[in-house]
Parts: sequence; structure tokens; C-alpha cells
Amino acid sequence: MSGRYNAAAGGLLLMLAGISVGWAADDSSAKFIKEAIQGNLAEVQVGQLAQEKGAIQGVRDFGAMLAKDHQMANEKATRWRNT
Repeated sequence: MSGRYNAAAGGLLLMLAGISVGWAADDSSAKFIKEAIQGNLAEVQVGQLAQEKGAIQGVRDFGAMLAKDHQMANEKATRWRNT
């Protein structure tokens, strides 16, 4: 089951990493980045909660990975937004 989540998180990271700096910075792209960042912040919080409250090590490990991956995606999205 964690493979499915890994694939989803990886896909999101690839999508955000693939956004080129040359992409037109219009209202729709700014809205997309804002919503992506908000979604990533929520995923970071879910990951932290899983780390704190997870009953088994696999859940805690997944929470750590989720928080780390979405924090990295946010950093990339924030850098793009500020260019």
C-alpha cells in the first residue's frame, strides 16, 4: 500500500520540479502554485501527525517520508513563485 503513496508523492514532486521558470507567470499559474503550496503544507502536517501518533513503525516511517517529500516540493514551488 505504501508503494501507491510513494508513487503519488513522487508524481507530485516530478510535476512541481518540471515547472520551468520560463512558464508564463499569469494569474492561473500563480493560483496553481498557491494551491499546490497549501496542499503541500497540509501533507506536511499529516506526515507529522503520522510520525507522532502512528501505532506501528511503518506508519511513522511513511509520515516522515510524506513530510520530507512535501516540504521539498514546497521549497521548489516557493523558489519558482519568487522568481
